[in-house]
Amino acid sequence: MAMILKQRLHKQKQKTEGQYSDYPLPTLYDFLPEHLKTGYPNWLELPRDVMMSILSRLGVIEILEIAQKVCTQWRDICKDPLMWRSIDMCNLGELHEMPYDLEEMCMHAIDRSCGGLVDISIEFFGTDELLTYMAQSYVMANGNVCRSFRFSLLCLGACWNVAN
Repeated sequence: MAMILKQRLHKQKQKTEGQYSDYPLPTLYDFLPEHLKTGYPNWLELPRDVMMSILSRLGVIEILEIAQKVCTQWRDICKDPLMWRSIDMCNLGELHEMPYDLEEMCMHAIDRSCGGLVDISIEFFGTDELLTYMAQSYVMANGNVCRSFRFSLLCLGACWNVAN
């Protein structure tokens, strides 16, 4: 669509060239939003709740390692406690080949929930220390202490480092 408008603008410019050259006539193209002129949508113009919905479909690693580093708007959204009401760290692949400390990332995700964590699923890497951290979490958020998590689901799968 942007290409068609550029062609029309060029044709109109050819017709009027020489006449009123100091005062070009506005065209429809001049009134188009910038993303239609370039042919690409501007992701920053999406409403915050829509962007939050999109980003919430990413995994914990993708959010912490990639998405929050894209721009300040995405970083702000990724830090929102509503993004961390549910944490799913299951089926993450081969643990020994991962360049991440999954336990540390999980703790970071728990901290970001600011006490609003509702469900958490951990597979293969859970430890007694991580469970103790969840149970004793005192998260400082905006000067307030968030003390309790009200889990509706705590799922531990194949966490061999958790004592019975």
